[in-house]
Amino acid sequence: MDDEFCRERARTVRELAEQADPFIKVRLLQLAANYERRVGQPENQLEITLTSRH
Repeated sequence: MDDEFCRERARTVRELAEQADPFIKVRLLQLAANYERRVGQPENQLEITLTSRH
């Protein structure tokens, strides 16, 4: 996923969180934070993380 996609998805999820009930809002904000953490990371970071655990 490219950085622009992650930024846009985080923005969209945060907008949804504004209208959600408290439990769902927390989950959506966590999801948005996950997208924001991906910005600036190499796309293969997940593969590196998974292979380093074995």
